[in-house]
Amino acid sequence: MQPQMMVHDRYFYDPVAGKYTVDRYLDDLEKRYGGIDAVLVWAVYPNAGIDDRNEHDMARSMPGGIEGLKQMVADFHRRGVKVLFPMMMWDQGTSDPGTDWPTAFAEFMKEIDADGVNGDTQDGVPLAFSLAAEKVGHPLAFEPERGPSDEALAWNVLHVGPVPIYVRTYGGQVSLARSPPPGQYSGPLGPGQDGCSAIRLL
Repeated sequence: MQPQMMVHDRYFYDPVAGKYTVDRYLDDLEKRYGGIDAVLVWAVYPNAGIDDRNEHDMARSMPGGIEGLKQMVADFHRRGVKVLFPMMMWDQGTSDPGTDWPTAFAEFMKEIDADGVNGDTQDGVPLAFSLAAEKVGHPLAFEPERGPSDEALAWNVLHVGPVPIYVRTYGGQVSLARSPPPGQYSGPLGPGQDGCSAIRLL
């Protein structure tokens, strides 16, 4: 389970105390639906475009700056929760990161010890991002919003949206596939029927 958490969530940060309240945030989610495995920390909306800050600048401007982010990530890790930050390929015309984006992401995620990157609106995070993470010695999990191509599954190991999975039945045997055999999609199947039916994994 991985929610997309807006950074202005009132359970996540206490503006009076001036500190992140990761335990409070996680305790609430455990009460509500049993807890989470990872969190996507969303610092870009609704501020993107209000000035020339890029997506990393937005994260760095969170309370406490880099040191605050590092402590916040460490607090999630202490509770066994992985931390991801988003990547907007459409983040154009904002401040230059000073290097290519794959390297900028790898270095920033390493600096704050984050675990992965969510590829907003992407149907596969490009391989260059995975290679850059390996180069700086901080491998990351990549999570595109849409399903990547088969070859990109090697480095896009997480996924956000619903993925259509086709269930094929024949003679009582069941198999799963990412796409139906040509001409064999038959819609919802009844008990004991053979054919191919789509389901969605969330």
